[in-house]
Amino acid sequence: MSIFVDYVVSAIVVCLVVSLISKLAVSLVVSLAVCLVSILVISAVCIVVSLVLNLAVSLLVSLAVSLVVSLAVSLAVCLVSILVVSLVSILVVSLESGLKSRLGLLIGKKSSF
Repeated sequence: MSIFVDYVVSAIVVCLVVSLISKLAVSLVVSLAVCLVSILVISAVCIVVSLVLNLAVSLLVSLAVSLVVSLAVSLAVCLVSILVVSLVSILVVSLESGLKSRLGLLIGKKSSF
């Protein structure tokens, strides 16, 4: 009878061990699945955030570059226009003074006759 009890106890222990192993295997598979899904979700979120930040940074850099270029071009145009206006006014003043001196000479020659 004690052999029969030993077999029954052994069978119960084997069933418990198999049940425990199967539960551990199922929980391990579920844990791995949850880990993989969380890794995929976190990776997707990181990729999306990275793309959005990359786009925002590139837009800001593009905006800053275009602003600097437009300011530089505007400044260059202003400087060139100031230079042209200054040169034209100097030319007009010198032509005016030259004409006045010639007219003065002409008037002086006519009055001496």
